[in-house]
Amino acid sequence: MNHPQQLPAREELIAMGYPYGKAAEGIPMGNPQQEYLRTKPDFVVYRPHRPDGIDQDNVHFQVVPVKSGKKLFAIWTQSSVEGYGNNHLVCSSTEDCVHWTEPVMLSGVLPGGSQDPASWGFPIVTASGRIYLFCSRGDYEGNWDVLCTYSDDEGETFAPMTKLRLPDGREGYWCVWQTPMRCRDGAYLVGCTVWYGKEMPGTNWCHKESWSMILSFDNLDEDPEPRDVRMSWRTKAPILIPDPFFPQISVSQELAMVELPDGRLWVQMRTMQDSPYWAVSADGGRTFSEPRPMRYWDGSKVLHPLSPCPIYQYRPGKYFILAHQNDGRRLGFDHHELHWKENYSNFIRNPYYLCKAEFDPEGEQPIRIGAPVCLIDTGDIAIGPKQTAEGGTYSSFTQWQGKSILWYPDRKFYLLGKQLNCYGIEGEP
Repeated sequence: MNHPQQLPAREELIAMGYPYGKAAEGIPMGNPQQEYLRTKPDFVVYRPHRPDGIDQDNVHFQVVPVKSGKKLFAIWTQSSVEGYGNNHLVCSSTEDCVHWTEPVMLSGVLPGGSQDPASWGFPIVTASGRIYLFCSRGDYEGNWDVLCTYSDDEGETFAPMTKLRLPDGREGYWCVWQTPMRCRDGAYLVGCTVWYGKEMPGTNWCHKESWSMILSFDNLDEDPEPRDVRMSWRTKAPILIPDPFFPQISVSQELAMVELPDGRLWVQMRTMQDSPYWAVSADGGRTFSEPRPMRYWDGSKVLHPLSPCPIYQYRPGKYFILAHQNDGRRLGFDHHELHWKENYSNFIRNPYYLCKAEFDPEGEQPIRIGAPVCLIDTGDIAIGPKQTAEGGTYSSFTQWQGKSILWYPDRKFYLLGKQLNCYGIEGEP
């Protein structure tokens, strides 16, 4: 798309007296009618417009091609504002990346409704073309269920939602944030974060016991009814990474993974250690090496706060990673403080840098990560009811009709797409 408008910079909005409001000291609010242009998207999927305001928060944006290749199918979590208890799952589709259908709600709660919130949905397209959708349902107090539905007409209609349970009857707040991957044994694997307990040693939400695990869907290519879906924990033991402030607990979250050319699984997790951590598995994700900080080709650490750090494969043995290039200290905000005055994550999760990477069979770290290039920058201008300036978190990636596209929520408000071919991310898998 064209970007004819030059939007005012952060310093200009401050000098103008914060004309659209202030999210925090030095963080102006932007004009919601224009701010979607700030990150220079190539595609605009969704801009909030409902008069009831129930669509003001849009996150966990996952896009996949359907089996026929004729369209892209998208699913995301929508609400009035994250954490307000009215999360609902919606879906949309496109045949050209430009024109998207009006979102259809699949599960969750709207104003006046009595259902439980539904969140963090993810799709799996099986060998036959059936689209399964899974999501979590609960109230942030534990005992979250798994909901499952499916479509046999490429997302036009869906079967009724069926309630499942996590494997082994495990309880706790759980979250999946990336599209599952089909591994060599035919199972579909996805990283899963599980939070346990209601007590936190600190006052900030980031200091809560969390484990990274791999959830396996073992029979989806047989197209079972939801009640017959077989799920299992692929990891024999969770991947734990100590919280540097409270080492008695683990903060290991939002596992992302790729399969290496030699058959090993590479996983990377967000942490409170100022860097993402990586580990590899030689037995299909059952056991892992000791987690270590991610490093660039020159040995320096990949700096990154507690924020999603995705990895995507665009060719066999070739990948790209997104990272913020800061250790949680930005613009006077510091997530190392044990008592946040406000949600610092809203302001330290920006910009996003793209780092091309490739398989290094001889390397101690088997993925060699190249130099960062700025990809998404909100200008540290906030938008939406959450008043966040974070850019591009909870994204997905597709290669479709010659285009390599990163699909991303912009400040958890707009849903946008950016074509990556010009960054050397080729358009065919």
